[in-house]
Amino acid sequence: MYPMKLWNALKNKPYCNEVHFFLFAVILCMISLHHPLFFLFLIGYLVFIFRRTNLLIPILAILLGLLFFSFLSSKTKSLLEGEVTGVYEVIEVEEKYYVLKGSVKIMAYKIEGTLIPGDVIEATLNIYDFDEPSYAGDFDSKFYYASKGITQRASIKTWEVIGHSTKPATIKYYFLSFYKEILGEQTFLYVQALIFGVKNFDLEVKEAYSTLYIAHILAISGMHLLFFYQVLLWMARKLFQIEGSIFALIFLAMYLLVLNFPISACRAYLFLLFGTWNKRAILRYTKLDILSISFIVMCFLNPLGVYQNSFILSYMFS
Repeated sequence: MYPMKLWNALKNKPYCNEVHFFLFAVILCMISLHHPLFFLFLIGYLVFIFRRTNLLIPILAILLGLLFFSFLSSKTKSLLEGEVTGVYEVIEVEEKYYVLKGSVKIMAYKIEGTLIPGDVIEATLNIYDFDEPSYAGDFDSKFYYASKGITQRASIKTWEVIGHSTKPATIKYYFLSFYKEILGEQTFLYVQALIFGVKNFDLEVKEAYSTLYIAHILAISGMHLLFFYQVLLWMARKLFQIEGSIFALIFLAMYLLVLNFPISACRAYLFLLFGTWNKRAILRYTKLDILSISFIVMCFLNPLGVYQNSFILSYMFS
């Protein structure tokens, strides 16, 4: 009858002031997947949980679920290296490359001509794998792009647009095109960085922000999301005479969809979402509980993404 007891616990007192125990177990589990020595620390931690709390079974359930999702994330398809012809959809347009989706996601370096998100093309690609790290601690491009769902890279030999569909990234593209037409060059660079998370500044400007330790201002982060949340609350209360938190959360969810869910902004959004739920349901979660829940949810949503520096630094500072 343990499932009924677990359900009653979740419904009546869902581990208030205890969620950080789950957090530490998840952190040790994720680290041990890449550094097996930490598995010993995980075993010791589970022994501690067994002796000091009654959380061993739910923690084991969380860890088994996380291992299952991590296994699924690591099992990605790939194409044979060489020349491949097929139909692909442009799902993202970055500064130097397109993200194409066929049977797999591919990073294709830009070519002459313009493709926009939503374009469906028939193309001949020269497929090749990402380089392996040359030494321990070197940047692992294969692992980094795998966390974004991209398995291989390619150069485009020939292409032809055969259709178009509207995607969230298409909306972002048209907004950027609109602001580029009506704003000055420097103003547009700041608008696309602060609102859309696209950083096309010159190297000197980026270095200047890094030297002043304010480079985070140019990235979509929790600070930006909290600012937008407060503005939306003010608008809802002043213009529509409503409390506004649900309206603001729905609007921000659509905003994150257009931005393709940057990690630091997702953390802030989950914190706002669970914080609002906490107040409305009168659950008495602590801020540490809410941060822990958002961490665990992010691990399930993107098990490979938790190894990115943006994820690690975002939660470390939080």
